[in-house]
Amino acid sequence: MREGLAAVIRREDYAAPAFWIRSVDLTFDLDPAKTIVASKLAIERNPDAPAGQPLRLHGEDLTLLRCLADGESVSFRHEDGLLVIDNPPDKPAFTLEIRNTCAPEKNTQLSGLYTSGGGLFTQCE
Repeated sequence: MREGLAAVIRREDYAAPAFWIRSVDLTFDLDPAKTIVASKLAIERNPDAPAGQPLRLHGEDLTLLRCLADGESVSFRHEDGLLVIDNPPDKPAFTLEIRNTCAPEKNTQLSGLYTSGGGLFTQCE
């Protein structure tokens, strides 16, 4: 859960990501108490990034059920609102499949997927 002001990111501190997300396929099984989200991401290594970089994906208030790279389980860790895969597949491109749950009815931040007046909404409406 985020609190306070967002961190300042300065242009001179910017670095291109170690990986490019080329496509995202999302499937939602909507339920106010427990929504299941399945994502399939086509990922490519950035050839200009230093070797050995972890894959870092943002996500808050999610319960991770499964994380597969090209159909194989991968180890991961959580770090400050990030899903970190320290050893992603050592190849130019791969598919990452993630399955997790969230609880829209418990989300009071009006960010992500939340309930209001009996409906389900996202901040992207």
